[in-house]
Amino acid sequence: MMQGLISGAVFGICSIAVYFLVIKIFLKGQARSSFLNPYAVIGALAFFSFLTGYYVRQTAVHTLALAMILFCFMVLEWAGLVDAYTMKIPNLCTIVLLVGRLLFMIPELLFYKGDFPMLLVNSFVPAFIALILLCLLYKISRSGLGMGDIKIFTGLAFFTGMYGFCVSLLFSFLLCALCSLPVLLLKKKKLKDALPLGPFIYFGFGFAAMLSLI
Repeated sequence: MMQGLISGAVFGICSIAVYFLVIKIFLKGQARSSFLNPYAVIGALAFFSFLTGYYVRQTAVHTLALAMILFCFMVLEWAGLVDAYTMKIPNLCTIVLLVGRLLFMIPELLFYKGDFPMLLVNSFVPAFIALILLCLLYKISRSGLGMGDIKIFTGLAFFTGMYGFCVSLLFSFLLCALCSLPVLLLKKKKLKDALPLGPFIYFGFGFAAMLSLI
């Protein structure tokens, strides 16, 4: 119980830190959507992050796994925030995921006796399959899926493996569909209008992590 609360607090604090870093560095001087109240955004991020950290702590097999989920969670929050405000996901987010996964292989090899060739296979193969699948979806959806979405999902597949990618993809699309319905019914957007997928990737990953599917 106490470990879960501490983990939740760490996730929440990191989430707030990421928010302010994104606003100060990556969105500095850029026009931002007025409908996103900053206090509401901070509160929602902190609460969701706390829940994610609390439940992940209950099922994490070891501290390294918890740290990896936190790292990926923070990068996806960064991508989601920028996408929500600008409709673009920075390429740097994907690069950080790729480099981060390679760096996390070091403690896996040193402390958990991982097999380096197998670790590489378990990262590169899912990323390649995800890239092919997403490019097909891009063609089928007639550009409904953005290139930034494809890149960040490919980085996520590299980081979490095939299962984590598939579950996050499913949750992201489900959440996007659920949120799109009321927007369409209220006629705030038309069917052809684009919604930023980045925030849904972040929340989809978080829900998957809470349900121990990552």
